[in-house]
Formats: sequence, C-alpha cells, structure tokens
Amino acid sequence: MAAQVAGTSASIQRAVDGQLNVSLPGTVAAAAGQIGQPFAIPGDTAARDYTWDLIITGTAPATLEVDLEESLDQQFTIATAQPGVATAGQMDTFAGVASTQRHVTNKQTNFVRLNIIALTGGDATTRILGRIFMGKRGAAN
Repeated sequence: MAAQVAGTSASIQRAVDGQLNVSLPGTVAAAAGQIGQPFAIPGDTAARDYTWDLIITGTAPATLEVDLEESLDQQFTIATAQPGVATAGQMDTFAGVASTQRHVTNKQTNFVRLNIIALTGGDATTRILGRIFMGKRGAAN
C-alpha cells in the first residue's frame, strides 16, 4: 500500500531515472496550494540532476510561483536545507506566467514534488502541467 502524503490525496510513487515523472497533471484549473504528485527517489544515496518544466496553456495567470520541493520523509516535514534557497525543502522556485524549463544539479534527497505556492488570475481554461526528469549524477540515461 502506498503511503499517503499529509494534506493531499496523492500516494507516493517511485520516480524513475531517465523518465518524465508528472507531478502536476494539468487536467483541471490549478489553484494556489495545489501540491503535486510526490515521488520517492530510488533507494541509493547517489546525487541526482533534476530538470523540471511547467507547460502553461489556456488563459495565462496574472501571477504564478511554483517550487520544486524536496524532503527526507514522505510527509515533506523533514527537509534538507540547501544553500542559497529561501526555505528548507525548496530545491528551486519559478515565478513567472509563461512555460519554463529549469535545472538543479547534484542534489541528494529522498522525495521530490512540485507545489503551486501562489497563483492569481487565469480562468477555467488555465492548465499547468508540471514534470520532473531526473538522472543519477554521472550516469548515462
């Protein structure tokens, strides 16, 4: 049985190195506080590189902030604080209203997910698809 994530209905899925892992499905109009599908990182301690993207369709929101979050536990309560980020658990952040692709390199963690921190504007046609691609550091995928 998959573990439940506090505050969401999503169960933890195992991420797969070298494959796209969909965290925000983009099937309904997104709202601030929408926590994406969390993923467990494969069970070794290797550092990984992450590429994540947002594909925004329909009416663009007026403001949008999405975080790539990490945690050592599946409830996202114990985070590894990374140098240069605003909050523990925040691996990367994007503030903008157009589709984007971002990269984070050489990070070790147990769980990752996307989280819509702020969202204003848009309408019922607004969709936000968020995907995470990861690969073991130094490995060919």
